[in-house]
Amino acid sequence: MSVRSGMRIAGILYDTLVPGRIRRRLYDRHARAHLAQLRAARARAADAAASADLTDAYLAHLRIVPNREALLRGLARSAVAALVGVGDGELARRVLLVTTPRRLYLCEEAAPPGTSECPSLIRAKFAAELKSGQAVWVAPEPGLGGLPDGPLDWAFLDPAPGYASWWQQLELCRAVVRETGVIAGVGYGGDDVDGHGLDAVRAVNEFCKKHGWQMMLLTHESHRRLGFAIARM
Repeated sequence: MSVRSGMRIAGILYDTLVPGRIRRRLYDRHARAHLAQLRAARARAADAAASADLTDAYLAHLRIVPNREALLRGLARSAVAALVGVGDGELARRVLLVTTPRRLYLCEEAAPPGTSECPSLIRAKFAAELKSGQAVWVAPEPGLGGLPDGPLDWAFLDPAPGYASWWQQLELCRAVVRETGVIAGVGYGGDDVDGHGLDAVRAVNEFCKKHGWQMMLLTHESHRRLGFAIARM
């Protein structure tokens, strides 16, 4: 018997043998416990993010822009740049359309073993750009560390959720962005309940304070999954 079949039979027995009122009581208890865990995680993330609040010195040149489109328009055009976190390619499409980069490296943080080639979805969506060299797929290893062009004008991040992921990508970008370059991204804050958006706030703020970077642009969307751009002070 397969695991799936066993689970299906167990579910049928549970529904048959356990009265509905008891099932509802167990479900409610589980739901309340899960909600309490999420609230506790968000509270811990909020406390950690608050400890990394930026002072006036890091916000002296901050400009608020309405949305992601405005953020992209604030980045250098005809640049050599990178997008980390390609996903389904929709963000990459907007980046290419708005910033018209000379070259845009498309990079994922990680990929399963043996799948370092450009995904078929990305090959189909950006066939012309990949053929012309305006877009270049970068395998997760060596990732941004193996780019042939030298320093980037800017890098744009949409990494996996979590403090560690954000911190790692920020550090990688710091090593490949020129002295006058910019690191931008999306996901600074957010309306999630597990604290991941606040993990991004903490990572970006602590990065700025550790390395002497300052906030240059911040979006103001109602969903609060904000975009940002930072540069060296």
